Amino acid sequence: MKKHFSLLIMLCCFAPFLVGAQENTKEEKEDAGLLARAWYVTTHEGVFHRGVAVSAYGDEIQLEDGSWWTVHWSDRYQLSGWLTSDDVIITPNINGNYSYPYKLVNIVTGASLQVYLASNPVLCHWIVSFDDIHDEVYLEDGSVWRINPVDAAALWTWGINDLIILGLNAPEYSGNGPNILINARTTTYVCGRCLN
Repeated sequence: MKKHFSLLIMLCCFAPFLVGAQENTKEEKEDAGLLARAWYVTTHEGVFHRGVAVSAYGDEIQLEDGSWWTVHWSDRYQLSGWLTSDDVIITPNINGNYSYPYKLVNIVTGASLQVYLASNPVLCHWIVSFDDIHDEVYLEDGSVWRINPVDAAALWTWGINDLIILGLNAPEYSGNGPNILINARTTTYVCGRCLN
């Protein structure tokens, strides 16, 4: 009884400090997210996403744009550590399972999930025009994207009003363009650079 009473007194005395430590941890985590953003090269701020919901079975995650992504079974355990305040980027899954062509990377924790697009976004960008001569795509926000000539053939299957999700290219291929544009209808992507 005496040991429990001492522990209770210690907890009561130090509880205010523990709460302050938790607040600092939250602030530090937000700062870590801002610092992590600095490591990623992008030409458009729209590449940073946030997870807002996880399915009951933990097999899908929803991003702030309304898109749902199915998570590979071997990565699902990692979702428990993700917070809605964490920045998330979408990259090509270059060396992974081809049935899961993308990765969601939590840039605060560094955890990555192999995913595929299960449901189209609701709040995202869309194509308003193409310039076939210069391999450019124009989005509704006024952004102009120069597409890597190697990927230009993929644009033949894309159309006006197709929904576009912005992501980051894999670091080893960022010379082809630091960003990727993912077409929600075709689930294909092209490498590019935002010009404005």
